[in-house]
Amino acid sequence: MVVAGSMLSRGCCSARPAKQPLQVCAAKKKGGGGKKQAGSKMFPPKPPNPWQETSVIMHTLLLVESYRRQVGKPIMEDVEIADAAKTLFEAPFAVFSHNRGATEGPAKYTYANQAGLDLFETSWDEFVGTESSKTTANDVDLQADREGLIESIAAAGKARKWQGKRQSLKGRPVWIEDGLLWNIEGPSGKTLGQATIINAWEFEDGTRGGPASEPAPPAAAENGAAAEEQLAAAEAAVQEQADAVRDLKDNQGLTNADPEVKAAVTELLARKSKLESLQRWAESK
Repeated sequence: MVVAGSMLSRGCCSARPAKQPLQVCAAKKKGGGGKKQAGSKMFPPKPPNPWQETSVIMHTLLLVESYRRQVGKPIMEDVEIADAAKTLFEAPFAVFSHNRGATEGPAKYTYANQAGLDLFETSWDEFVGTESSKTTANDVDLQADREGLIESIAAAGKARKWQGKRQSLKGRPVWIEDGLLWNIEGPSGKTLGQATIINAWEFEDGTRGGPASEPAPPAAAENGAAAEEQLAAAEAAVQEQADAVRDLKDNQGLTNADPEVKAAVTELLARKSKLESLQRWAESK
């Protein structure tokens, strides 16, 4: 068995002559000594892109593997493992993750690709570490809907499609049309948070984005009467759903924490978004 110090007997260092006094000499400092600076072997320089950082690469692999297991297909087709971090970061769809369930306290964002950073009008350094609730307006119904969605995914362990109103870090409202949420799991199966992929979104000014987005529908047709009918129908649909939410709370005694209310609020927000889109289109004509 090799023990500490045995390398000395193998020629790593020459043996000291017998009875020769030991002398210790202080080595001269070169370059003035001091602490190691960034860029040294001890502290390598920070990569120019987030996806080049080792921690981000490892997180990306957990994210995409968790997606594959829960959704049943890869998040990106024909991509080698070595290229996963770069390809995901540069993908046309938005991807975010936070550490809900992995740590105590408010969940914080742990990842966003470039499309996601653009969507929420932020930078990597500003975004990562921000509480994930900040991208939802400080509204009781909106926050309750968000919490219910995350809790349902965390408990069920299954990916789920979602829609909802969010906001950029600058406070710009955006409607998420095509989102999918799933749990991020470590090698042991422990939940490390959740991630979402967003394929389509629309800002209040009608600006749309994402690979699954389509041009705004010609809601207000050239015929003015048809446009008014569509707007009236959308307004009626919003009022109908608002009444349904009110009935659940006032007459049935349910709260924002109940799944029936959460589902009804989600539908109400979707109808409101459709009405707003119709109104913007009509005003532009």
